[in-house]
Amino acid sequence: MRATPITLALAALFLATPLSAKDFVIPGDLCDRLAFDTAEPLAGDWTAVNREGGGTVGSKAIGLSGKDKESVDFEYAGNGVLVMRGINDQGPQRMELQPQTVAEHLPTDFRVQIDGRIREIDVAAMLPCEWEKMPGYVGNIEYDLNGMGTMNMKVIANFPSVTHGFGLLHFTGDMMGRRIDVLRYFSLTRD
Repeated sequence: MRATPITLALAALFLATPLSAKDFVIPGDLCDRLAFDTAEPLAGDWTAVNREGGGTVGSKAIGLSGKDKESVDFEYAGNGVLVMRGINDQGPQRMELQPQTVAEHLPTDFRVQIDGRIREIDVAAMLPCEWEKMPGYVGNIEYDLNGMGTMNMKVIANFPSVTHGFGLLHFTGDMMGRRIDVLRYFSLTRD
């Protein structure tokens, strides 16, 4: 029985210990390359790790939670276009992500999967290049909110390598006369 508090204290210390750049390496094999030229090697299965998000619906602040991890599939559609496939509460989804000439800037606090565990880290010191120097893609899809309005989901995804990506979901629209503006960030990894 006495080992439990010590074990919990050690676990808390381990989880609170910040990661360093040597603990989590993000390769830079796609830095300084155009999105148009790098979409094809990004095709395949990825694991997305979601960070809790939030925003507003009308004047009310809301939190956005959901699955910590989910599977996302990218297909190469030609001409630098990635097709993102996944499933959400609206069912199976298909969205075309268009290549950008300059990737959009993202924040640096993400949840990532490291050695099978999900950790929240600041990737600023770990990024091999600036956001604007890595291939970036943007897509939009619109949802009907069961006759109560419409919502647009914008996806921004930047890839410093063929094994790591980072992105943003931005939900906007109108529901029963209330403006929707909600954000969520995610990281992408694969072996």
